[in-house]
Amino acid sequence: MTQYRLATACDLLRNSQKQVSEICFAVGFNDLPHFIRVFTSTYGMSPTKFRKNQF
Repeated sequence: MTQYRLATACDLLRNSQKQVSEICFAVGFNDLPHFIRVFTSTYGMSPTKFRKNQF
């Protein structure tokens, strides 16, 4: 379930201009710091850095 949420977050980071906090809640996380920790642990970079690396 977490992997699906993170994959969806990646899609939103790539294809939308939504803020990281909006994406966090949209994919089912209830706590922004927890989302950032899990995302960083999984992908080796923060959601913001992930987005910047896509362009």
